[in-house]
Amino acid sequence: MNSSNIRRHSIISSIIIYFGFTIGLINTYFFAKEGLFTKEEYGLYGLFIAVASVMASFANLAMPSFIYKFYPYYNDNLPVKKMTCSAFHYSSVLLALS
Repeated sequence: MNSSNIRRHSIISSIIIYFGFTIGLINTYFFAKEGLFTKEEYGLYGLFIAVASVMASFANLAMPSFIYKFYPYYNDNLPVKKMTCSAFHYSSVLLALS
């Protein structure tokens, strides 16, 4: 991978991150806008976000040990195409669960 690919990936990643922040800002503005939600509903929304953040943090605690434990087996016994597909599916499931 040369430096132009790395630079391109960095720029794309930065754009996606800024886009996500913008969506979050607009989302928070509309949720906090007076009259759209009551204080209780906005508080419940905040509780859901806090619980989801804690759950995601706990889910990520075990990931490094999971990867160190199972990567050598899958690296040795699966073809590259199937290993990439499996990794994508497992990460999608773990993301959905957290």
